[in-house]
Amino acid sequence: MKTLTLTVNGASVVYLYDPSAHIFYRRDSSGTRSHIGASGQSLGGLTTFGLTLNTCCRDQRIDAAVPMAGPLFPFPGGDYDGHGAPPTLIIHGDADDTAPYDDALTYYDLLGTTPKALLTHIGGGHILPYVGSGDRSAQGATIDAAAAFFDLYLKHERGARERLLAVGERARVRLDTDLE
Repeated sequence: MKTLTLTVNGASVVYLYDPSAHIFYRRDSSGTRSHIGASGQSLGGLTTFGLTLNTCCRDQRIDAAVPMAGPLFPFPGGDYDGHGAPPTLIIHGDADDTAPYDDALTYYDLLGTTPKALLTHIGGGHILPYVGSGDRSAQGATIDAAAAFFDLYLKHERGARERLLAVGERARVRLDTDLE
């Protein structure tokens, strides 16, 4: 695992990199970790779902999650349960032949009344909406939606909700939300 710490205006943001998932958090002026977000793509999406939706592995310290193209897969000793899950933005392509799009719909339904959103890449596969694509529009939608979602639920930033909703107005994506 690699660690990168960025300090801006006295606030540190620590970025931890693991091939499976990404964890973001801020330190307040006393050095206490706060406002933790988790995100990952493919197996990282599965890991993020495990950390936030599965009773085997749920970490209550996570305040927001953005799993991308995560498959529905069982974890030993646990069940998927949306009760108590953090606000979650699921990002998935509806033409994903590795992690079926129906898995994203299942996860979305499991979240129940948790604040949630589902960004669907219309015609998007498993890799190209995220990395290695010449389609800057798809990558931009992914990046902008994730940043706005984390800004909304980790930083409680004014205007973040509107930025997230604006992503849903772009071509080749659909955004379903229940953010209340």
